Amino acid sequence: MENHLGRDILTVPVKYIYLDIVGFTQNRSIEAQAQIINTLNTIVREELRKTQIPEDHVIFLPTGDGICVALLNVEALYDVHMQVAFGILQRIHEYDCGTDDEMRRFHVRIGINANVDNLITDINGNRNVAGTGINFAQRVVSMADAGQILVGQPVYETLRHREQYMNSFRTYNALAKHNIWLPVFQYIGEDHVGLSKDEPSVFVKTDQRNDRLTKHVAFYFAHAIRNREFLMQQIDKPYGSYVTMILLWLLANDSTGYSEATEINPYRPRTWGAGKMSIAEQFEYYITQDVWLLVGLSKLIQDTHLHEHARFFDNDQGTWIYIFINHDGTKKLKNEWPGIWKDFEFEFYGS
Repeated sequence: MENHLGRDILTVPVKYIYLDIVGFTQNRSIEAQAQIINTLNTIVREELRKTQIPEDHVIFLPTGDGICVALLNVEALYDVHMQVAFGILQRIHEYDCGTDDEMRRFHVRIGINANVDNLITDINGNRNVAGTGINFAQRVVSMADAGQILVGQPVYETLRHREQYMNSFRTYNALAKHNIWLPVFQYIGEDHVGLSKDEPSVFVKTDQRNDRLTKHVAFYFAHAIRNREFLMQQIDKPYGSYVTMILLWLLANDSTGYSEATEINPYRPRTWGAGKMSIAEQFEYYITQDVWLLVGLSKLIQDTHLHEHARFFDNDQGTWIYIFINHDGTKKLKNEWPGIWKDFEFEFYGS
């Protein structure tokens, strides 16, 4: 490890294995969620133990609904991150086959990347990492579906000429901000237990699926467009993106309720301060709520309702941010829900 940034910050080559539990909070009790996390932790540790990598070369970073494994300075083991990923998928498959409780079965999606990143000390005094490598590992995993392994370009370039991995990857291009295209690679080589080789849903062509917006999602799009300028100022706040997604969903829920209300069955709004408070006041209210509730609820909204429409949102360096509607999204809203488009007075967006 070399010190390039000063006495307290070191740089180190890191291999990342980013694991995200699919639908973690969906139809699960708190007890089931806790058991799934404990099971995943055990599986990951057992797989890492097989590599015989010294403990001081491994950092485990919990993510709430998964875990990121950072392997420090293990360059000699060129594909250790892939082998660990294969082992984890197999162990999860075996665990699922061995339990009759559907609530406790689970699947993960995996993003793998590598980079020379910063080794730092976090606020709790623990070792941590920061840099482009871990950031892109998170972005890569956000594009995967259950059982899939997606890798960043540094990993692909290392593996593509190895005999075991030749012709083993499918290439995609993800549009990042500033209209920059970033390559992402899906492992589709040898069969491994628990591995999915299906095309990630975010890259499936439009004509291959029926993805008409539901009324609720259409209202979500409309509120996101209307409040874009305000929301742009909030997402960099701690947990701002989670709160923004929840607030948009609640506003959309109220709009859907009002649109279907009758004199006999009037609708009572569920958003805090509805009709009385500004969106800024509502945002400030929701951002004071329990952090894990915010994370879990926003994740549920994303995975259950928004993920299949990912290409209609702006993304940030290759990961979709389900808040800002892109040009294709505005056209889709106008074409599929012209009544909502008209009610929100969006004619300035043109055709």
